[in-house]
Amino acid sequence: MASEHERAPLLRSHASEEEDGSAPAGPTGSRSARRSRWTACVGLLGVVALVPLAARLAPRGAAAGAPVRALALDECRVRNVSAAPGGFTVVLNTFRRNACLRLAFEHWARCDAVRQVRVSWSDIARPPPTWLQACAAAEPDRFVVDVYHFNRLSNRFRPLPAAPSDALFSVDDDVFFACELAAEAHARWAALRTGARGGPTPHRAATGEGASTGAGPMVGFAPRLLRPSGGYNWMASFRAPFRKNTLFATKGAFLHRDDYALLWQPRFSQLVEQVDRHTTAEDISLSVIFAAARGLPPVHVAAHASQVTDLCCTGSTELADGLAAVSPPSVAAREADPVCRAAKGGTLHWRTADFRDAIQREAVRLAGDTIYRLNVSAVSVLPSTLRALANASEPRSPAQAYFRKRLVAVR
Repeated sequence: MASEHERAPLLRSHASEEEDGSAPAGPTGSRSARRSRWTACVGLLGVVALVPLAARLAPRGAAAGAPVRALALDECRVRNVSAAPGGFTVVLNTFRRNACLRLAFEHWARCDAVRQVRVSWSDIARPPPTWLQACAAAEPDRFVVDVYHFNRLSNRFRPLPAAPSDALFSVDDDVFFACELAAEAHARWAALRTGARGGPTPHRAATGEGASTGAGPMVGFAPRLLRPSGGYNWMASFRAPFRKNTLFATKGAFLHRDDYALLWQPRFSQLVEQVDRHTTAEDISLSVIFAAARGLPPVHVAAHASQVTDLCCTGSTELADGLAAVSPPSVAAREADPVCRAAKGGTLHWRTADFRDAIQREAVRLAGDTIYRLNVSAVSVLPSTLRALANASEPRSPAQAYFRKRLVAVR
């Protein structure tokens, strides 16, 4: 496992004996990409006049024609934001989608229940953007950038012993959830972990070196039903009877920080190598290993469409790196939007789909098939979501259509 040391007050540098320039190509691009020229973007007061583009950055449900602000690319805009003690840590994974990163980062930074925001930075060709470095320098206990010196997809699940909270919320940079809903989901996770009497919830401990001491199920927003034959239908868990046997931690899920050690047990080293080589299935691998270690079904937390911002992000190595980020209000709008077509049509997921089933089979061979015996249909609808449903303009619908029409499917 990589060693950790302080390179500067603002960035956490992660290096290992593998830092020799021979690391495989990473999530979305080659290492020869040019460094962004952020300082060239800064005009008067550090503000770039990108109103036509910024007008497309309104979150899902925003009123048409609502005022938008231009992007200040060099400044930290979330300084001195209070955080409640005992909250959770957001582990935000990103790769060359700086507009989406900024929107997601600033959202999580403003949530009272978020104790720390940690950005997992694996782009060995370029440094983090200046605004992110400014935030980390201004409040090093609140904002941390984990800079890895080797480009691996598995970096996002590397153990974080320095995290200030037991609860880690893992999520990508292209989706974020309402602060109130995330806080409620965290409270649900904490209650399930401690149990009604204050003792640890019964769980099956992991075996072997690096075993996790965390207790309780995974709690999150993106359920999946993995099939023994391999693969999954991502929409199956959002239609009656809402069956699922895992959550994809990449799309928003709470884990105990000790659970991150599960993936790094020596017996899974070749599995991790396959994940990194093919740049896929880190979510499936963690799901299978977590299920075997815990033996507990996932807890799916429902989210109303108004509580989710789902972004389409495009990457670029040019001056305005990753500035194309949009949030269409519906699936139809997403399919019609050219940015979304460019971002989703040729995604890494589809380019690497052929390897996912093989990695899933290997994970099951190594960890066991517990995951296939954890099928559940329950869905947790928390108070803020109930209020969102009550305030929704659409009419009430039968139970079978409830989640399809009024609750969003996190893909």
